Formats: sequence, C-alpha cells, structure tokens
Amino acid sequence: MRIDEYISHLRGENIIITVKENKIAVEDPDNILTSQIIDELTVRRSEIIDFFCAVKSKKESFVPISKAPLSRYYPLSSAQQRMYFLYEFDKAGTTYNMPMFLKVEGDFDFSQLERTFRKLVGHHESLRTLFELQEGNPVQRLADEVIFPIEYSTDEAYKINDFVRPFDLSKELPLRVIVIKQAEQSFILGIDLHHIVSDGRSTEILIHDFWSLYQGEDLQPVTVQYKDYAFWQQNEAHQALLAGHRSYWTALFSEGFSALEMPTDYSRSLEQSDQGDTYSVCFNKSQSDKLRAFVSKEGVTMYTFFLALYNILLSRLANQDDIIIGTSALGRHHSDLEGIVGMFVNTLALRNHVDSDMNFKDFLSTVQESVMAAFDHQAYQYEELVETLGISRTAGRNPLFDVFFSYQQEQERVKLSNSEIKIEHYNASPKITAKFDLNLVVFDSQEINLSFTYRTDLFKKSSISRFSEYMVRIVEAVLEDPKQLIRDIEILSEKEKSQLLTDFNNTAVDYDFDQTVLDMFVAQSVKTPNAEAVVFGAEQLTYKELDQRSDLWASHLVKLGVVSGSIVGLLLSRSIEMIVAILAVMKTGAAYLPIDPEQPLSRTLHMLSESESNIVIGNLESIPEELKQSYTYAETDVLDKVTGIEKFSKTGFPSSDDLAYIIYTSGSTGKPKGVLTQHENVSNFIQHERDFLNIDATDSILQFSPYYFDASVKQIWLALTTGAKLVLVDKSTLSNEKRFINYLEKNKVTMLNATPSFLNGLEIPKLPNLKRIVASGEECKMNLAGRYCKEYDFYNEYGPTETTVIAVSCKITPEMTGRKNVPVGKPIANAKAFILDNNLNVVPIGFTGSLYLGGKGLSKGYLKRPELTESQFINNPFGEGKLYNTGDLAKWLPDGTIEFLGRADDQIKLNGVRIQLGEIESQLNTFIGIKDAVVSLREIQNNKFLVAYYVAEDIISAAELRSYLIDLLPFSMIPGYYLQLDQLPLSPTGKLDRRLLPDPQKKERIYNPPSNDIEKQLVVICSELLNIEIEKINVDDGFFELGGNSLKAISLVNTIYKTLSVKITLKEIFIKQTIREIADYIITVNQIKNIEADIKGEVKLIL
Repeated sequence: MRIDEYISHLRGENIIITVKENKIAVEDPDNILTSQIIDELTVRRSEIIDFFCAVKSKKESFVPISKAPLSRYYPLSSAQQRMYFLYEFDKAGTTYNMPMFLKVEGDFDFSQLERTFRKLVGHHESLRTLFELQEGNPVQRLADEVIFPIEYSTDEAYKINDFVRPFDLSKELPLRVIVIKQAEQSFILGIDLHHIVSDGRSTEILIHDFWSLYQGEDLQPVTVQYKDYAFWQQNEAHQALLAGHRSYWTALFSEGFSALEMPTDYSRSLEQSDQGDTYSVCFNKSQSDKLRAFVSKEGVTMYTFFLALYNILLSRLANQDDIIIGTSALGRHHSDLEGIVGMFVNTLALRNHVDSDMNFKDFLSTVQESVMAAFDHQAYQYEELVETLGISRTAGRNPLFDVFFSYQQEQERVKLSNSEIKIEHYNASPKITAKFDLNLVVFDSQEINLSFTYRTDLFKKSSISRFSEYMVRIVEAVLEDPKQLIRDIEILSEKEKSQLLTDFNNTAVDYDFDQTVLDMFVAQSVKTPNAEAVVFGAEQLTYKELDQRSDLWASHLVKLGVVSGSIVGLLLSRSIEMIVAILAVMKTGAAYLPIDPEQPLSRTLHMLSESESNIVIGNLESIPEELKQSYTYAETDVLDKVTGIEKFSKTGFPSSDDLAYIIYTSGSTGKPKGVLTQHENVSNFIQHERDFLNIDATDSILQFSPYYFDASVKQIWLALTTGAKLVLVDKSTLSNEKRFINYLEKNKVTMLNATPSFLNGLEIPKLPNLKRIVASGEECKMNLAGRYCKEYDFYNEYGPTETTVIAVSCKITPEMTGRKNVPVGKPIANAKAFILDNNLNVVPIGFTGSLYLGGKGLSKGYLKRPELTESQFINNPFGEGKLYNTGDLAKWLPDGTIEFLGRADDQIKLNGVRIQLGEIESQLNTFIGIKDAVVSLREIQNNKFLVAYYVAEDIISAAELRSYLIDLLPFSMIPGYYLQLDQLPLSPTGKLDRRLLPDPQKKERIYNPPSNDIEKQLVVICSELLNIEIEKINVDDGFFELGGNSLKAISLVNTIYKTLSVKITLKEIFIKQTIREIADYIITVNQIKNIEADIKGEVKLIL
C-alpha cells in the first residue's frame, strides 16, 4: 500500500495523523490503535514525514520514478552493491539464498505451473536479471533469452539439500524452482531466490502474483521495474537527500566504537562459518498478553521493547555498555516501490549506550528515540556507511556489528487453495545458516516467541540456552519493576549465584592463626636445631645458629629503641644477614620494610619517611650521607657483636593481627605505595602452601626472588617453618644459565619458584632432586607449562601483593596443555574470589569480568593512603569484610577454576577495535620454536601499530609469524612489526619490563620493489585501480592500506583474472592482503595448474 493510500486508510478508520516539527502526532478518539498499527507507524515513520513535507513543499523526491533510458547495462542499486560484494566474497556459500517450500496436495497442473512461472519471470524483470562486471564495476542486465526450466524429482531428501545451492549470477537466473513428488497428488514446490533480487516483501508479492497467475488471473501492469529504481538512485535530488542521512550516521559513529566481545565457547577463526542452529523460548498467551499490556502502557512498540531488553542482555554478556546491533529496514521509502520485486531492504546499525545508572523505563525511552532516528535515516546504505567510516574489514567478522535483531509480526497469509488443490507452507528443514554471531528474532503472534540463531563454531547450544534464560529473567524483572536501575536487574538463577558465591569459594580450613610464622620457626629450631636452615654459597647456618644470631640482633635493635609496632628499614644485598635481619625485626614485634639497595636514593628516602622508620639495617659498602644524617644506620657487623648486650627475651613476639612487613609496589601517580601485611595474612598463606605443595623438612627451596618482592615471603617462610633448607643465590649466578642449573643441582634444590619470564629463558634438564617448579608473579603461557609439567610437578600461582603473595593456585597436569590458556586455579585456603562486572554484579561462568579477592590473605591496605585504600578495597557486597580490586580480567571455568585473561589496562583500542594484547601473545607463544613473546602498542610516525617481540633460538621471519597468525586471529589483531630479541628485558624482580622493549625503527619502512613478473603486474594493476604512482607502491603494502575498499577489491579480482588468467576469490584478497602474499598465492595456483596439465598427459609412473 502506497504511503498516501495508507494514510487515507487510517483516516477512514478515524485514526488521524499529523506531522509537526518532525514528529508524528496520532489522534485515536475511538481507542482502536493496536500494537500492530503502532509498529507500522514506527517502521514507516520516515515515509510519513517525507510525504507530509512533500505535500507542503512539493519536494522533487516525490516526483514519480521514471523509466530508465534503454541500455545494455544498468547500475546496481546501493543495496545490490552490498549484496554483490557479499556474493563475491563467498561464491560457494548459500548464506544469501532465500529458499521457500510449499506443500501441494490435489490435482496439480504442471503445464499451468510452467506457464505461471514463465509469466512471473516476464512480469518482474528482477527475476530475469544477470550480474556481471564491466570495466571492473558490477552492473546488471536483462537476460537476452529466458529459458526457465523447472526441476522435477521424486527423491525428497536428496533433492531438497541439492536444490539449495550457490548461484552463478553472471550466467543463470537468480530464481530456481523444483517440484518433488512425494505421493500421488502430493508434491513439494521449492522456490529459491538470491537475495540480490529479492527481500521479505518481494517474497510476499511473488506468492500473491504466483497464485493469481496460476488461477488464470491477469496482473496489474508494472509501470516501474527495479532497474528504473536503481537508475533513479543516481539522480542529483536523491543524492542530495542522502547527504543529510549520511551526516546523521557519520555523526553517530564519529567517536569510534568497540567490537562486541561475547563470551564464546570456541575461539573465533579467520574463516567466518555460516553453520548455525537455533534455540527458542516461548511466552504463553497469558505472559504474551501481559507483555502487550506493558508495551501499550509505556507507549512504545513491541520492537522497541525487545530491542531494549536485547541491549541489556548483550551488555551483560560482553560487560560493555556501548552496544551496536544490526537490524533491517524495508527500504521502500518511495510510494512507487510498493509492488516491485527487488532488493530494497537496508541494514541499520542501531547504537545504544546501556547506562547502568538509568532505570529501565527511561532507558526504554532513549531506545525508542534512537530507533526512530535510525529509521528516519534508513535511506543511507549500510555498505556506504562502512566505506565512509573507513572500517578495516576482516574475514572473521562483520563491520560495525556481529549481532542482529529482527521483529516479525504474524500477518494473514495469502490463501493458496481452491477446490482442486491445497497449498501450505512446508518446513523442509534445510541447513540453518547464521549470518551473524547471534541473531534474535521476535515472532509476535498469539504467543510471543524468541528465537536465537547462532554460529555453532562459536557457541555451544548449552550457552545459548543460558543466554535465553537470562533474557527471560530480564523480561520478568522489568515487568515487575520498570523503574528499577539497569544495574540491579538480576540475570542469574539462585542456583547459579550460589555456585559462584558459595561453592566456588568453599575454602574454609581451620588453621591455628594465633601461631605466626615466627612462632613456627622458633618451634622448628627447637625440633631440628642442627638441620641446615640457610645456605649461601659456602656460608650456612643451622636452625639453632639462625635462631641465636637473630636473638642477638633483636637485642641490639631493642637497645636502639625498636619496639612493638615500629617499622625497621632493611637495606641489604642478597646474603644470610638479610634472613637474620628479617627474623630479628620480627622478634622485636616490629615490621620490616625491605628496600632495593640499587634503587634511586630519593625513592628510598620517600619510603623511610612515609613509614616513619628511624632505624635502617644495612650491609652496604657505601652509605649515602643523607641516609646517615637522617636515620640510625645499624651495620650488620655491629649487630653481630655480643659485648654489652643482654640475652634476648622471647616474650615480646608479635600477635597475629600485628604488622609483619611493608612491601612497596609501583603507583600510578609515580610514587610507590606501601602495602601493609599482617602476621595472620602470612600465617594462613604459608600453611596453605605447605599443604598444597607438600613441603617438608627434606626439601631445599631456592630463595629466587629479591627480598623486596613479595614472592620472597613464600620462599623464605615456606622453608623456615617446615624444617626445609633455604638456598640463597647471587645475582651473577641467576644471570648465567649454565651456572644457575649447576647451582640447583649442587644444592639439591627441590623447589624452584620463579617468574615465567625467567623460566622462559632457561632450558632446565631433568634434575634428580628438583621436584617442583612454581611459576608466579606474572602470566604463565601454555608453552612454558607444557615444557615442564611432564617432568616435574608444575604449579601456576596468582596473587597481588595486596592479598599476601598468592590467592589462587593450580597444579598443571599434562592433560591441561591442550587448552589455550593456563588456568591460575582455585582460591587458596580461606581466600575468596569473585568475578564481577562493572556494576559489581556476579558474572556467569565463562563470562569475562574483573577479579576481586578477599579472605584471610587480604592486607590492611596502603600506608597513609586512605583514599586509595578505600577505592581499591571495597566493601564486600556478598558478605563481611573487604574485597580487593585486582584490576585483572578473568573468567570462571565450569569446574570452579579461574582463567586469567590479562590486565584490564592491557586492553587497547586500535582502529575502533578493542584488543586484548594477551590474546595475541598466547597465539604467538604457540608457534613452534618461540620461547617467549609479548605484544605492545607503539606509535610510529604518528600512526599506531601493534609490535610483536619474540625470543627464539633459530631465526624466525616476520613473514612466517604473520602467515601463522593470519589463520588464528582477525586482521585487526595482526601485528604490523615483528622484532626478534635475544631475550626479553626483565626488571630486578624477574618480571618483564615493557618500558625497556625497543622501538621499531622509526624511519620509513624499506621500500621493497617487485621481485618477479607477477608482483610487477600486480603493482601495475593496483596503481591503475587506486590511482597511485607505481614507484610509491611497496610489495609489502596491503591492498586496503593503499586505499582499497570492497568494490575496488571486486575490481582487483576481475582484473587479475583478465590479466593473469588466475581465479582468485574475494576472500583470498582479504586473507592475503599484501601484494607479495597475493603474488605468492598466484604463483602457487599456476604451479598447481602446470602439475595438473602434466598429469593429464601420458603418465607411465608416479612415485
């Protein structure tokens, strides 16, 4: 129905429409306005406004569409250009086929059927249109001769699957018909159309016209055909109208955007599969009526209501608030287009910001406004928007969005039966194709049905089932209270919530917290007084000697004024004195402050001043004067003197709630922050590690970490509380692999705890005494775990200083090495772990969120930084105490194990795409031969690039790595530069120091001219297509980097075929983007063709 007829029809029903200030006012005195009419008015809103404006100003846009001049070729409409690109991109696919099947029973006249389709093809030019390239540009033409055969078969199962097959749009009509005989007077009529000539409305027109013609009726003459519309789109008036629409869309996306990162079950591959499945949920009639009443009361459409809910669901799934969803618009914004068969539908990118502090009622209003604005500007084609925004395309994703939304209202179908035959729609169950990651279709009939179509290469059915349950809970929540804040909408069931909050945190162990690690050491020195306690090269002390020496030092400290609650600074090199000093300070009831003796003096003075330390214990050869003048400096030699010192009384030992130590970590303000750790924290942690790692008096533990790094706490006290031997090591040995391994063997070390960066630089052979390797301090990659978990007990442990060294731990078994990432494990004894979204809601299993930690290991906070403590240590929303915000991203696995996903601040945005650097690093580390790899974002000549740094024994070229990654990651995540290093730079604590990663050369990339004939010809082709001088084209440049777009890529494919006689698919242009890679592909294709040609000759022997 034309828009003027539609408005007149409503007026006849006493529904009066007026337009004022670009808004539609609807008068309904008889109260007969239905949700269906509201939906129709919403969809046709822009038509109504344009019609009223045209009536007032006699705008040219409503001048009838005239016939296009007679020509051999006609341009494609903008919608067809988008569809032709998708067709060229995957010619072997059937994603954009539009099959439908009808069940026919009765006396079916096959001759009449054939005449009907011949007339139908004659009536609608779209059905006899071919598509081809002329001078590199896609065009359409009417077929010279129309031979339209109908296929016949008696094999239902085979022919239905075989019938839906790819179209060759340059050679065959975009329409196929089949009749499959099931029984006498029982048939299936199959009709398949390509989307480039049809859409949903066109299908309705064709069914109506088919039935009219079959019954011998004449059709009304068609005054305008689709080619006329395509030609009309080129006129100046229409282009001027589009300019205004373009401004709206470019402004909407002017601030950039992020891809929606859904919690997928499988990694996203480069090849975007269209294999799909569906999962549906249904609201019964009572629930559906309640939904309609709510929508009517709120004055919105059912479309808007479910779109708003879908936005909230996706926001929860991805833990993002900027949501872009694709939807379709009819695109028939001119009254002359009403009865034409063709591709008019346009795709709209609906962008909404899900503000968690907004209530649902208000959010619904904002969605309604954004929907109306988008449909007002639906004339601007999605493909043109993508090109205008300059979005880099990848073969594994859709531009702008990967989720879609559709709303379908039940409408009365054309009656397709008479006294002789009965025709019904037939579900032939062809394969389900998924054009998007997730597509929600709302079917609105007596019962409202939600159907989720999803990509099976990304999601399991069980996950989509959970998503649908979350959607239902969102529906129920907003119906119950439409004014509740979005942040308060609960999507989890009580069972799920209990599992995440309680079951996964069932960590209670009844340790004796009154006993500090110092108490445990003293008890051990009584139990095994003559056992070796600490060894450093040729030096060693027994437990008795260590206890006595630390008593002596403690006596000196008391005499110097140290009391319970004091802070004593330690300025010590790696030595036995370092261990004695820690024990001595604790014995006075004071806390120790370990200081890096090599750090800048200003940092040392800041730490001492802030902590109000008066005494510093040191063994340095040279002491800065500023330190001597301001503090009492106790040299270790002096502390060893026994003259004039009373015997130390072990009565002032600290209690469990006293401070044990302060360790400073780097701060975002440039000043370090001191973390306050109590004895109870340490006691719980050490007792857990003792049990978890099975440590006893037979063990020898390497003291790897500097004493100012919190991992030293584990290494020192795990040894001294169990009767094990603590083996110290000097820096020179740590930096020499051969000496280090010999040192481990000589000292019969049974436990090595080090950072993954340090371990990656080693090749540890099978050592007879070494039992355990523990990786902690930074992310452990699977290639490292895989190297050692078969020969040794290999552990991956995680925890920030604020939660006392370790909060989560895991033993890695060989069976785990098939996973993509190394899990960090489960919460340790008496620890709590919560993975929350941005609103502190618990996220479901498999969802990415921020990791919060609590329990017995939680420190008191930061020294003299109350505001920072308050911001990082939040009140536990699920119980007593505090939770520490780690700033790390993680997810729960179904078995209650946590998988670390990187720092939240490691997420970067490049070309509008949100990228987790750790994901790229994980894939790099799976390349055979790479020992360690990291990725960084660097700015080079005012452009941002991803740079990959990697360590390997053999030379690995950048081309090898790029080729490898291109099969595993989207193009947006492929590094632009690759630097092979002898080793990654480490900080003094053994962690990776990203600040020391070298910059790629900041000069322009070396010009690489074409090196063979194929490359030369490709350079010439690109020069002509992109209007670039040949001398400025580098064979390592990408086609799209040089200025190519989707339509020019089609031209490139066509020109390569004409010039080089090689068929290369559009998909290959997206995969092999550089001229060198395309040339290599063409050379390979030619070699294969030559081999095949040789084999076709006389072959006597093939070996």
